[in-house]
Amino acid sequence: MKLLCIIFKLLELALPIVGAAQLTGSAQLTGIRTKMAQGICTSILPNLEPDLTYAVSRSCLPESSLSCNAVCSKIGKSCFNAIHIYSSGILNRTYEEGAKTTEAYRYETCTKAGCGPNFCCCADEKHTLPVSYKDVVAQAACHALLPKSPDNVYAVRRHCFPESKVDCSAVCDKLKKKCFESIHVYDSKNLEREETGKVGLRTYRYNTCKRASCGPNFCCCVGWEREV
Repeated sequence: MKLLCIIFKLLELALPIVGAAQLTGSAQLTGIRTKMAQGICTSILPNLEPDLTYAVSRSCLPESSLSCNAVCSKIGKSCFNAIHIYSSGILNRTYEEGAKTTEAYRYETCTKAGCGPNFCCCADEKHTLPVSYKDVVAQAACHALLPKSPDNVYAVRRHCFPESKVDCSAVCDKLKKKCFESIHVYDSKNLEREETGKVGLRTYRYNTCKRASCGPNFCCCVGWEREV
């Protein structure tokens, strides 16, 4: 009986290792990290639309060129978000009361490669990503930067990673529009309502449409709306 208890304890300790060792593109639920990913993916499905959701593991390596769009497509599903769940005390069973136990990052995109997400949120149906504060800031900035001539302005998301060779000229050109600026909208620091004198939002203006790599994460495009 004592030996049986030891075996069960060893199996319990091994679960997170099994989850971490999952192959990319597997929707099998094993390990604490994977179960957390499944819970997050279920809760962030856009607009409370009913659908089956799958937390699919992805290899997080700097040289990885496989995005979550590709990972989900490989198993016949559609990606609606991507997340990274980091190792922490709760996974190693060393946490103490009152200490930070786990940490997760949400990308709000399915095109991020490299490392990068380690889980892809997939669904049976196609769901649009919600508009984030970065989209709002970028749209306002692009509109303000437009030279004095009436036209339609578009803040177009660009995938920002070191290996990217596609600049904003190419991004806008693909939409049959013309690039006039590129910017990077950084992650914001959460400030309390009454806090003053501290840095919050931050943006960078490149004054060019030819910057590749990372690089801009938004391209300012101009042109009348038409079928592309």
